[in-house]
Amino acid sequence: MPFIDLPNAKLHYEIFDGRGAVFHDVAKHLSRSFTVVCYDRWGYSQSQHVGAQDFKNRLSVDADDASALITHLSTEPAAVFGTSSGAIVATQLLIQHPDRVRTLVAHEPPAFALLPEQFRTQAAGLVEHIYNLYREQGVQAAMEVFSGGLSAGDDGARMRFCMDPTRGDEIRANSMFWFEFELRQYTSAALDVERIAAEKAKYIPVAGRNL
Repeated sequence: MPFIDLPNAKLHYEIFDGRGAVFHDVAKHLSRSFTVVCYDRWGYSQSQHVGAQDFKNRLSVDADDASALITHLSTEPAAVFGTSSGAIVATQLLIQHPDRVRTLVAHEPPAFALLPEQFRTQAAGLVEHIYNLYREQGVQAAMEVFSGGLSAGDDGARMRFCMDPTRGDEIRANSMFWFEFELRQYTSAALDVERIAAEKAKYIPVAGRNL
């Protein structure tokens, strides 16, 4: 199991040979033509905190970590994919370290801070409601509302399965960490639109729908 030691963390990553977890089929397909790398961001699963942590600037730290991992693995810029809050991290990577990104596919980033004021207020209210539900009733109750309000159909069922705390201690810890340190912070992140626009040739925003 490879790790990369960083000033703030010890990151675990895997180079896929056709295996995967949530994105098993995607990793298997892409590994025919690419070296596919997936890693645990600090605070999740096998990646460990090292020393004092800067939770106020966690998104920026996540972007720095992703850049360091790319540099550790290759001298070339990478094709990057991120979904949901991972797409927020990937976008921040492009903003902070554009030289490390060849192409970025940002799948449905919940960048609510970029919405018009009316919708931004509605989204912020929903996020705060979900967070309060998590604190009062736990992960499962909050995830039901989150997945029902933001991810209908098969995506919602998959999300509930991936974050079901009854499936083990690791998933329970990851889910709690996400609710506590990402749900509100990353959805409200003030992404630098001008920097994104400057790198628009690399930036591919995507959304999915059932066919």
